[in-house]
Amino acid sequence: MSIKVSSPAELALRAVNQLEAMVSFWDANQICRFANDTHERWFGKDSPKLLNISLKEMLGPYYEADLPYITGVLAGTIQIFERKAPTIDGGLRDTLVRFTPEIVEGVVLGFWVFATDVTLLRERERALQKAIADRDAAVAEIRTLEGLLPICSGCKAVRDRDGKWHAPERYLTKLALAFPTHGMCPKCIPRFFSGTGV
Repeated sequence: MSIKVSSPAELALRAVNQLEAMVSFWDANQICRFANDTHERWFGKDSPKLLNISLKEMLGPYYEADLPYITGVLAGTIQIFERKAPTIDGGLRDTLVRFTPEIVEGVVLGFWVFATDVTLLRERERALQKAIADRDAAVAEIRTLEGLLPICSGCKAVRDRDGKWHAPERYLTKLALAFPTHGMCPKCIPRFFSGTGV
């Protein structure tokens, strides 16, 4: 059995089609000359159908928003920006887009588009920002108290700013100030272990 070895060009094409990022080439007239298979996964349009269509047709309502970047790359300058891109199911994904001019002997022949889905990264950034904001709010609450902490004289429960009462351990844990442990001070040890009841 003989195995045919792919040419370097065939291997390169297969590699580009395996990428999760969209890769395409648009000539100086903004006509598609190459699009990898990721376009089908992102937009439901297979590569052959994209060839020879205009960028305006491809982007639809997003074309006007991208026009400054298109103008910039056709002037020979790399453009990097973020934008929301539609998904097949009607949602939106966060994308990082790079337009790179193809320049031969000082003439811009067109440009390459590399678009990467950064939705998961942006979701994690938002979650981190929320966690930081929650922490800062807790610290601000503590600073507002300025050392005054309403404690019940009877059961030692702590009252929060909303007027709710909590066990001291739960209150401290909620504010992420500390995670209490339990022990006994020297004054209480004789009271519980000497049998004097003092």
